Amino acid sequence: MCCIIDEKSNEPIPLKKINVNITIKGFVASVESLLTFENNGDKQLEAVFKFPIDDGSAVYKFEADIDGRKIVAECQEKKQAKKNYDAAVQSGHVATLLEEEDFVSDIFICKIGNLLPKKTAVVKFSYVTEISIQADGSLKFVLPTLLNPRYNPDVSKGGLEKSPSIKRVAACDQPYEFVVNATISGLDILNVTSFKDKILSSLVNGSTEVKLQDKFVADHDFELEIAIKEPHKPFAVMEKGSEDKDGILKQDIVMLNFVPELDESAMSSQHEFLFVIDRSGSMDGSRIESAKESLLLFLKSLPPDCYFNIIGFGSTFELLFKEGSEKYTKESLEKALEHQKTLSADLGGTEILEPLVSIYSKPILPTHSRNIFLITDGEVFNTEAVVSLVQKHSHDTRVFTLGIGEGASTALIKGVARAGKGKAEFVKSDDKMSPVVIKLLKCAMQSTFTNIKIDWQLNGASCIQIPKVVPPIFHNDHTVVYA
Repeated sequence: MCCIIDEKSNEPIPLKKINVNITIKGFVASVESLLTFENNGDKQLEAVFKFPIDDGSAVYKFEADIDGRKIVAECQEKKQAKKNYDAAVQSGHVATLLEEEDFVSDIFICKIGNLLPKKTAVVKFSYVTEISIQADGSLKFVLPTLLNPRYNPDVSKGGLEKSPSIKRVAACDQPYEFVVNATISGLDILNVTSFKDKILSSLVNGSTEVKLQDKFVADHDFELEIAIKEPHKPFAVMEKGSEDKDGILKQDIVMLNFVPELDESAMSSQHEFLFVIDRSGSMDGSRIESAKESLLLFLKSLPPDCYFNIIGFGSTFELLFKEGSEKYTKESLEKALEHQKTLSADLGGTEILEPLVSIYSKPILPTHSRNIFLITDGEVFNTEAVVSLVQKHSHDTRVFTLGIGEGASTALIKGVARAGKGKAEFVKSDDKMSPVVIKLLKCAMQSTFTNIKIDWQLNGASCIQIPKVVPPIFHNDHTVVYA
């Protein structure tokens, strides 16, 4: 997240400063990012900046200060907004546009048209996002900073391996300042840590304030891990409505968070486990090694009486057991472990649909429920098609996802797990793999708690619950419901 591109020349426009202010209240974070950059050239230009944002986040404010002139964006239908922006640029006006990337929900594009030479622009956008809970009960906030290229299967058939819509941008020659400040409240906090970055935390007026101390190198996401005293205690946040607003902004909103402790003894070994491993070129290096490590842990942790198979995919896909899943025995495990040692990122592009279609085309074992574990970096552009396919078969097949590496697509990893009534987890180069794998496997072996109803006692007032149907609940997993 280091440069903005001139749309016409594709030349980088160096950033001068990135300032990020994070406000965490309970299990939700509000993030305000300010980016300062300057057109050092002799011609006016159209600046285009693409940045990652966690799937499920909601952008609620976008402003730009261009050479002292403040521009406040308004929300419009996507096609109309593009039309209005193009018309303004063609007329010679300074204009701004913020839009979600087509086909993926975890990438946004910011455009500033007709930025004059030697002028400075400050772009400010704000969004809210939910915070995930880890296997040990701590909370993890992630500020995405890496934007990886996404593979486009349709384009690749015409000879292009990667979609040109997203490019890796080389680091700027000129240094830029990266400042992060966070304020955390509403929780009984034990400590706040960051595994890769040096931070300073202090208690100020009942809230914990966090500052980044060292220079940030944008080769990883910025993360905060928040240890709290009672992670299983229900927690509610209320936002009062504004009388001068219309629609939902006028209404009071409650965010209910709970992390239930459920009976783990009610686990079944009558499962079929299908491990779908990404072996595309983007998984080369540490990512395929992480995938192999996760597979090894899964294989050694499987319950007796289960069936399993391993499917590697790229531009094509390969099955370990060609005739279908085999029972978990000493012999089948030994064969799987030998196969695990040989896995490499040698199957070309990232085409996830084909192996999933093949899996769904086969009948389910009559005595064993089917579970898919998709292990990938998620660098694809047909996310909507994959999610749609998984949702179509969610009545008889659950899908769990493991996102590998920095910059893994949250839209695909979370979207597929949500559609497949499963669970999503992410691991990066320095994360411990074992707790993540065990958590996912336990979730797959649990009897799912569904058809959950919440009794909202609001002193006679009515409410609209979002989501209307509470998703499946797992042991020690964070569940959020709004009303």
